[in-house]
Amino acid sequence: MQKTINSIPTEELNQLLDDFDKAFADGDWDEYLQVDIHLHRLITHVANRPVLAQFQHIIRSQVDRTRYINANSQTRMARSIVEHKEIIKWIKERNYPEAKKALEYHLQQVYQEVKLNLNNLR
Repeated sequence: MQKTINSIPTEELNQLLDDFDKAFADGDWDEYLQVDIHLHRLITHVANRPVLAQFQHIIRSQVDRTRYINANSQTRMARSIVEHKEIIKWIKERNYPEAKKALEYHLQQVYQEVKLNLNNLR
């Protein structure tokens, strides 16, 4: 993953920030999810590794489900944008340990939100 984040162009990271801000300002959850998916795919890109790419595809399908469970939650979107900006900040600075920490924190928050939403469905 470290090689991957080091290869993401700063311009693309800046565009992601703009796209997140626009989707958030518009309250457009569908667009926000598309930007979210794009960021996570950039981070987890697996070049020339077919087995890892297949495994990643399976994981992505599960992750996509969690995104839609959290869909339309303004509270989650507000927290998520802060978490994504933190991840992007560390990637732009090419600080892998901090980017990894920020990403792990974000994923933990998503998990907690999904768990809460599933419990509320009962």
